[in-house]
Amino acid sequence: MDYPIYPESSVAITTYYKDPDYPKKYGTHYGIDIAYQNKHYKGIKYIYAIFDGEVTEVVNPTDPAKLKWLNIRHKINGKTVISRYFHFSKISVGKGAKVSKGDIIGIEGKSGEATGSHLELQYWIVPDDYQYHAGDTSKYAVNPCDYIYLGDGQTVVHDPKGEVRPMPSYVEIPLPEGSTFSCVQGNALWFRTSPERKGDNKKGLLPVGSYTAFATCENDGYIWCRFSLDNTDYYAAVYEGISYISEPVDYKALYEEELAKNAALEKALDAAKAENAELLHAISEDNEKLAEISASIKTLLKYGG
Repeated sequence: MDYPIYPESSVAITTYYKDPDYPKKYGTHYGIDIAYQNKHYKGIKYIYAIFDGEVTEVVNPTDPAKLKWLNIRHKINGKTVISRYFHFSKISVGKGAKVSKGDIIGIEGKSGEATGSHLELQYWIVPDDYQYHAGDTSKYAVNPCDYIYLGDGQTVVHDPKGEVRPMPSYVEIPLPEGSTFSCVQGNALWFRTSPERKGDNKKGLLPVGSYTAFATCENDGYIWCRFSLDNTDYYAAVYEGISYISEPVDYKALYEEELAKNAALEKALDAAKAENAELLHAISEDNEKLAEISASIKTLLKYGG
């Protein structure tokens, strides 16, 4: 997923997720603020969808005095995600609209309480059956910088904390639904925001336990697993004796496999029985011939001498 701004060269983070410098009167900042930094740019600053999805909430699209914002619901890497966009000057999609990654959804602005034109982007990971409620921000919001990367042609012009990352070069292989990543030695394994040992990406030591696993990839000389901890995706390496991945048992496939094996064995047994019958028949014929020869020899010995 790319940063949802245009022009593409304008990725500038002015306020971070849970930024300690955010004004206390507004509470915790659960998104990131992205603002175009070139004051000489006179064009339209478009905002676009980070991924395919459906617009589920559109608030104050025509009221010039109120905060304009919208939500888009997505299915990303097997998880239900709500991306939230705030401070539009104009919203160009309606509730229920189906959007694709890169579709324009509005224009950057400063509606609501804002010191300047910018986009606030929030990224929520929610249960599949989740119904939106504004009071759930602290429960489901995660750091967008952990899930969104620089797209083609995008460059960083302002990122003091270095949280903006380029698009990964590794390829993730999805795991079957129901897979788990298990840690068997507590405080022996770091979990990280990216599948690499380089950089400041450590988030803590993984406690003993099993966690929902989504995908694996090879990078930096290790096999990594993307898993969920406290409703957030992280990565950890697979080490013998410390961690392992378990895939769910497909009992139907096992049954069908064993059924096919049994059918093959029965076929082989029938073939062996048929071959055995032919051998028994041949032995019987040979025995009859031997009996005839034995009788002839006895006759010759009795009368031929």
